[in-house]
Amino acid sequence: MIRNTIVAAFLLIINVQIKGQETILKKREFGGIYEEYYVLKKDKKVKSGSYVKYAQNIFGHIIIFEKGYYSNNQKEGYWKKFGNNQLQEVRSYSKGMLNGDYYYYYIDTSGVNTSNQFIDYKGTKNDSLIFTMNDEQLLIREHGKYKNDRRSGIWNFYHANGDVYYTYDFSNDSLIFNDNVSLIENRELPCYKGGGKNGLLMELFPYLYSNMSNDSVNFNCSFLISSNGKLESLTVNSSLNSKKYNKRIPKMVKLRFDWLCNKNQEGCSNYEAVISIVKGEEHITTNIELKNN
Repeated sequence: MIRNTIVAAFLLIINVQIKGQETILKKREFGGIYEEYYVLKKDKKVKSGSYVKYAQNIFGHIIIFEKGYYSNNQKEGYWKKFGNNQLQEVRSYSKGMLNGDYYYYYIDTSGVNTSNQFIDYKGTKNDSLIFTMNDEQLLIREHGKYKNDRRSGIWNFYHANGDVYYTYDFSNDSLIFNDNVSLIENRELPCYKGGGKNGLLMELFPYLYSNMSNDSVNFNCSFLISSNGKLESLTVNSSLNSKKYNKRIPKMVKLRFDWLCNKNQEGCSNYEAVISIVKGEEHITTNIELKNN
């Protein structure tokens, strides 16, 4: 079982000097979202030092969104993104470009505790924010590496029990392993590079489910797969009587990976992907169908 344990306490906003250059703390607030970061005292347009983005809910609790580090206005080192105070992904940067390890975690397997005196944007309260993570249940969903902002080498995708169910080589654009063996031996349909059918469902499910009401819901979306493996012509059908939500769905259905065309390299332009999520009162049914038009 693949688990990742983080035991850490970060003083996110501290008064520091970067490589002998004096820095000062900057605070920004927009729509209830706060940013704190350091800039060079001699050039306030240059970020240099720790960075954090967060909000405060109605109960006074801190909700952290992102944490990282800047060097000469460029992202550097590990950057962490959070959703509902849960660690979602870790990216590694070098000189502002994605380079090195990338981790994506299953939701509901990590938690963050924050402790602070809330920072008044216009006031002079304590300018420190401490958060700790101590969770042995943090489960990796996918892991790979970036090189100069592009996925590189072997990427593994994991079941919640830690078993690998899909392996893809992005350097050679080749599928190495899928726990559905027949998909490799007789691949006549396009395959989603981000983990196959299971990966596609996990890609979409958290965003769609979190926006569905408690009532019974039928959701269906379809899109064409272009000859270069890109998603095109997205259409959505939903039983939700909400124009606002239905307009948002196409924005939510944004896949982070492309599609691998069939083994004969005939392209994907004649294939349509249909994704269905049905939320009933007692259970949820999901299905993905690839069909040749």
